[in-house]
Amino acid sequence: MIKSMHKMSIRIVSIIVIISMIGIVSVLSVSAQTSNDTTVYETLLRQAEHASNGSMWENACEFYEEALKFTQVEQREDVELKLEMCRAHWAVDKRYGDGSVAKHIRSLSFEQGCDIVKRIWMTIREQFYQPLDTDRIIHKALMQMIMVLEKKLESDLDRLNRETIERLSKDLQEILNEVKRTSDYGFDRLYYRLSGLSIQSEKAGLGDAWPMVELAYALAASLDRYSYLLSPEQYDRMYDQLLGHYSGIGVDLIFTDQYPFVFDVVPGGSAQQSGIKPGDRLHKVDGKDLNGKNSEEVRKLLTGEQNSETILTVLRNENSRENARLLTLAVRRGTIEAQTVRDCRILSGKTGYFRVTSFDFDTAWQMRSAIEQLKRDHVESLMIDLRNNGGGVLDAAVDAARLFLGSGMIVTVKSNHESVKYRAGGDNFACFDMPVILLTNKNTASAAELFAAALRDHQRAILVGDKTFGKGVVQTIYPITGFDCGLCITTANYIPPDGNAFDGIGLEPDRKVKSNDNNPEITFSALDMISLNDPFIQSALARVSAGSS
Repeated sequence: MIKSMHKMSIRIVSIIVIISMIGIVSVLSVSAQTSNDTTVYETLLRQAEHASNGSMWENACEFYEEALKFTQVEQREDVELKLEMCRAHWAVDKRYGDGSVAKHIRSLSFEQGCDIVKRIWMTIREQFYQPLDTDRIIHKALMQMIMVLEKKLESDLDRLNRETIERLSKDLQEILNEVKRTSDYGFDRLYYRLSGLSIQSEKAGLGDAWPMVELAYALAASLDRYSYLLSPEQYDRMYDQLLGHYSGIGVDLIFTDQYPFVFDVVPGGSAQQSGIKPGDRLHKVDGKDLNGKNSEEVRKLLTGEQNSETILTVLRNENSRENARLLTLAVRRGTIEAQTVRDCRILSGKTGYFRVTSFDFDTAWQMRSAIEQLKRDHVESLMIDLRNNGGGVLDAAVDAARLFLGSGMIVTVKSNHESVKYRAGGDNFACFDMPVILLTNKNTASAAELFAAALRDHQRAILVGDKTFGKGVVQTIYPITGFDCGLCITTANYIPPDGNAFDGIGLEPDRKVKSNDNNPEITFSALDMISLNDPFIQSALARVSAGSS
């Protein structure tokens, strides 16, 4: 498939995706001065609690996840409970952040709601890659449904009936208590209990389909951190992104606990044409302050009708804080054709370089074109930057690996039903034999890790940088026919050529580089990454020099 293909021409039942973790990058801000595990642990807990108090659930999850690495056995259960609660809040915020889920629920009848939740559960039972702990999934789903009502009481009282919402929440809590008291509660019993809440839900102003459709969304989001049900609008948007184009302004953002940074701008996109630069700090969108807002809230503000205009206020540092100034820029939203291979250039001597931002359907073709361009410039070694590459499409990562591997195993994808082996060779791709260095960091995830592991295991590349994220599972998107939505669930894990799975572990680099990613005082952007002063690039170039001497 190529990027120009319209999504309606994709005649497939499902699409295998290694879901991107870092479409919008988050940055932990643990001080570099932390000197021991106890200090790091206490610092992370304080930052997690601060983020939770500010309803910054995404950041809170990251801090708690990091804290678990330093947790003593007696503290672990408490941290895991807090993490689970934050993940539930974050799942709800993501679900309702763009307004499309609420719109979807209101468009369906009670009968349609019953149909969709049964079909979702059937697909989960048949396709999820691990044995199901049904009662635990139901417990988490009910927690999310109660959270939804709590949030609605805080924000939607102008059109909802408070008294009925509170009664509905109490009924859900009663069902949750039943689940806690009963072993083997089961989906059928839950389905029967929730179907009896439809009239109450209608009186509350939520629509009679809400209990069943919300249950479908909540069940999907309770499987693992990567699974969820996409609303019709989210489903369309994901296909556009996988095909390499979407509607927006063309910026990649880094989120801290304050204002987001512009990590990169899409070449030729609206933001670049309007003067937005990597390193700018985004303060306002159409007058709305962004301090502390999460990625879903900011994304909703930045998206809008095609050709509509948005006014951005950015803080730009001109070499020093003293020269920082606020700028107001008008940006027109449009269709963004996002190239995933960027900044192709000769870095030093005869070493070529390019960044791969994600793996979509034509990333391998873009990589091939970049390599051929560099070969015409007589480069003798290649540096591929995978930092902040959060993943993409499985086949795209496999095709990219085939550019460098003439034969052998690339990856084994293992599901409940089968094991599929992807091998190199047997296609029309040229096999490039120049030495390769891959730059990685903690945000290198999923398909990018698959690509890196395949090349390293065949001694075709060395890894320079930080340990990678550690996501070794595959998601499949199943269209829910008749409802225009899609179920994205984890269906398999993948095993690299050496047989050592790295899900939850990550890939250790061959040459480790200490980065400044965790220092909130340092503005980190794509421009910093491609600088010869970048420590990753310096270390990689030193490795090239050592190898050629």
